[in-house]
Amino acid sequence: MDQRELTRINQWLTNNYGRADGILSNYRLIWGPDEWEVRKGKFAHWLGNIFLSEIEEMRRVRKYLQFDDCYILEKLVPVNKTIHEEELTLPYSYEPIWAYTKKDKDGNRMDPDLAAIQFFMKMAVEGPKLTADWCALQDALEVAREVAYYEDIFSNEAPLLAYGGGVSVDGTRDSVNDLTVEENKEIKSNE
Repeated sequence: MDQRELTRINQWLTNNYGRADGILSNYRLIWGPDEWEVRKGKFAHWLGNIFLSEIEEMRRVRKYLQFDDCYILEKLVPVNKTIHEEELTLPYSYEPIWAYTKKDKDGNRMDPDLAAIQFFMKMAVEGPKLTADWCALQDALEVAREVAYYEDIFSNEAPLLAYGGGVSVDGTRDSVNDLTVEENKEIKSNE
C-alpha cells in the first residue's frame, strides 16, 4: 500500500469517527513495524552476547512484536492509570482492534483497502442491522436453495415422467379401474 492510500484511509477514519480532545483520531491504520512507544520497565543490557545488567528505566520500544509485518487498525483508548500507571507514560494509548495478517495463496501479504476498512468499521462500531428488505432477501435465498435442492433430487426422474414411464401412487385410487381401494376390496370380497 502506498502512502497516499494510507493517508486516504486515515482521513476517512477521522472524518467518520472523529477525534479525541479534537487532536488525536479515534481510529487509525498504521504499519506495525513503524510503531514505537515509551514504556517504563525492567530492561536487560547486553554487550553482544554478554549480559551486563538489568535496569528499571523508561525506554522507547517496539509496540507490536507479536505480529508479523502488517497493517494494524487501532483504536484510541484512555489509559487505565490503576493498571498501567507504571508502564505507559501518556493518558491515551492506541490499542489494536484488527491486524491485517492474511496472506494470499502465494504467501504475499494482503493489504487492506478503504472498502475493507469501511466494512470492518461498520460491523465493529455500528453492528449489523436487520431490515425488512434484508430479511425478505434471506427468505428468497432460502426458497431458491430449497427449490434447487429438490430439483436436483427429482431431476433423475424427469425423463420417465415426461414419457409416461413413471409411477405415481397417491394411495386412494386403484390404478386398474380408477376405483378407491375400499371399493376394490368390496368387489374382490363379493367374488
